[in-house]
Amino acid sequence: MTYVVTAGTLKATRAKEWGEEMIRACRARNITFNELGRTVNHGHTAIHYYRKGSILPRTETAIAISQALDWPRLATMIVAFRSGTCARSGCGRSFRNDGGGPKKYCSTVCLKIAANVRIAERRRRQAGQAKSPERLRSAADRRMKGVISTLQGELAVMHDYVAKMCRACEPDGLCRALDCPLRPISPLPFHEQIGEAKSDRERRRNTWTPERRERLRIATIARWARPGEREAQAARSKAWHQAATPEERSARGRKIAAARRAFHTE
Repeated sequence: MTYVVTAGTLKATRAKEWGEEMIRACRARNITFNELGRTVNHGHTAIHYYRKGSILPRTETAIAISQALDWPRLATMIVAFRSGTCARSGCGRSFRNDGGGPKKYCSTVCLKIAANVRIAERRRRQAGQAKSPERLRSAADRRMKGVISTLQGELAVMHDYVAKMCRACEPDGLCRALDCPLRPISPLPFHEQIGEAKSDRERRRNTWTPERRERLRIATIARWARPGEREAQAARSKAWHQAATPEERSARGRKIAAARRAFHTE
């Protein structure tokens, strides 16, 4: 149920702005309020309250009106008006408030945690002023233990949700998206060891794809088909061997042999 906003509040100001924007959209699209109500399946009374700024519509209703009028600004405004940030220290999550009154916390869990922290801090202050502070300190500690227990329970639930999402994304149980935002907390192992050292042979083998082998084969055939290419290459090789040291010749031979093995290894 949507309630009439209280005059003079921030919500009343936002409802007024949204209603004025809806009026501009209807005039620009040449659509009457009765036609709009029939399109979004709302009565004329609700549409009247919206345009007068007496009620701020829920997010789904405002988006439906925005789509019916082809006026995206109405959806943008309602998302901004209905969105908030959790006031609990350490949370800071965004949430949507489609209720009637103001809302400071994203969930009842955060509301309970914030209340326990306030009570614990008050009892600690009282313990510092009391002559026998042991009882108050003990009560404050119990409150904080309750906060920790609640946070641990919430964390366990979140991990369960992440695990279900990851398993639905990767049914075989191996994550293959290193850039996934959930990768740091995903319970699924990555499909290969990140940062694992590979030998030179493995790296060369990975680079010799079938497509690359085929391109090289075609290029080699075209090269040796050119007139005088074999004679020119023979002259270059002879000159290099005459100028190279025995160590350089041995290193080059090993490199050529390794390239041939990688090329012929499937």
